Amino acid sequence: MRWFYVVVLLATALLCSSCGERNQSHIRSMRITATEWAEGGEDDIPRRVQVAIDVQNNGAAATIQEGRMRVSYSGRTVLMLTLDERVKIPRRHDGEVMVWLRVNVARNSQTLALRNALFQHQSEGITIDWEFSLRAGVMRSRVVQAEEPLQEILSEEMLVALWSIVEEMKEER
Repeated sequence: MRWFYVVVLLATALLCSSCGERNQSHIRSMRITATEWAEGGEDDIPRRVQVAIDVQNNGAAATIQEGRMRVSYSGRTVLMLTLDERVKIPRRHDGEVMVWLRVNVARNSQTLALRNALFQHQSEGITIDWEFSLRAGVMRSRVVQAEEPLQEILSEEMLVALWSIVEEMKEER
């Protein structure tokens, strides 16, 4: 199940960094702070996760009004993260912002295949797409990113960081 947390943090970082390009914000770190599980379910995937994002916002106040991100493997959607509530980033904010994400994991053959690919450091076949709407003052913007391979979205140093997180995960197992 720890592979799931890696994917959530990766997806959130991509979405937030995309927002930051438009609002002069910088993300210093992020961590999962809470999980909410379905009642009475024996599911090993949480229904919602809360991610704390340490943001340095040098610009105007902004609100991420809605957002969605899909992670796919070999052409099939494996994970969808949806912004559960609006996220407000205050003007000139320097600190943590809490983000709640709804989690939907597909129960298909690619779920396990994605986990195995991550453990073997193979980014081929992993694709991500997202869309979100951002409001800063009176300006509103809708950003849509078509499905792209992971290795084209992440820089080489981000891929190295991802693989080191995966290695730490494997050691904890």
